Amino acid sequence: MRFNSKSVILNGGINIFKNISVPMGFEAYSIDPAVWTASVDEFNKELNKRPSVLGNVDDIDVDVLRIEFNDKIKLRMFVMKEFENDIQNTQFMLKGKLVFDNESTNKVEKMIIKDIHYMSERGYVSLFSENS
Repeated sequence: MRFNSKSVILNGGINIFKNISVPMGFEAYSIDPAVWTASVDEFNKELNKRPSVLGNVDDIDVDVLRIEFNDKIKLRMFVMKEFENDIQNTQFMLKGKLVFDNESTNKVEKMIIKDIHYMSERGYVSLFSENS
């Protein structure tokens, strides 16, 4: 993870965990916790390659550190105290795809997390890609 002088964590931000919703289609399948853990680990490896942890949610600076899985998927980030309620009231949604076992249309073999979106006045907006 790369921090710079604009990073929220270095400017008095507070650590928060925010639940991330999963797409409705994912809820139709029983996904093994090991599949969740592996997909979260892979996504976090990609997050570690970013040039900076600094992100933006509707003009609020946040340091997006990683996602975590422990029965629920959560986003770990730092935000300035005065914006905590705004971020807590923002809905986040996982974007990804499921890969099924060749012998089954119900057994999820792998999950690929592609992005995290947040609900904005403009609809769902990518937390990591400026073009989404």
